[in-house]
Amino acid sequence: MRFAAGALVAAVLVAGLGGCSSESEQVRRLKDSPAPLERFEAVRWLAEHGSDDALSHLIDSLMDEDGVVCWAAFHALRDRTGKTFDYRPGDLEPDRLKAAERWRDWWDETQGGGTPREAESEEPGSTGESENSRGRGDQGRGGE
Repeated sequence: MRFAAGALVAAVLVAGLGGCSSESEQVRRLKDSPAPLERFEAVRWLAEHGSDDALSHLIDSLMDEDGVVCWAAFHALRDRTGKTFDYRPGDLEPDRLKAAERWRDWWDETQGGGTPREAESEEPGSTGESENSRGRGDQGRGGE
């Protein structure tokens, strides 16, 4: 009986380790997977566990072909940085592209020193909408 209990504990531990992942694995999934659900899950993992370097990959995902991946990347970036750069996942592609370029410009500037959270709090091209949208619970959740 003791052996069976030990085997069960070992099986649970091994199964739990199967869910572990590295940032590089998630970045690969985000870039290479043809399945939107896998890219969405990679965005969620990077948002929760990724380093500040993962922000670059999340910025790239703002222009993903799948709207849910774009939405998840935007919310991950907003939650991690407090910024929006007037990006709205439901906007037409040209407007999303302009906002994604503002994200990319900001990211490139932050690489010169400091972490993204220490970077200048003003958003170029922003209307201050990020502060206001946090106060409205439905903003950016399909209510736009």
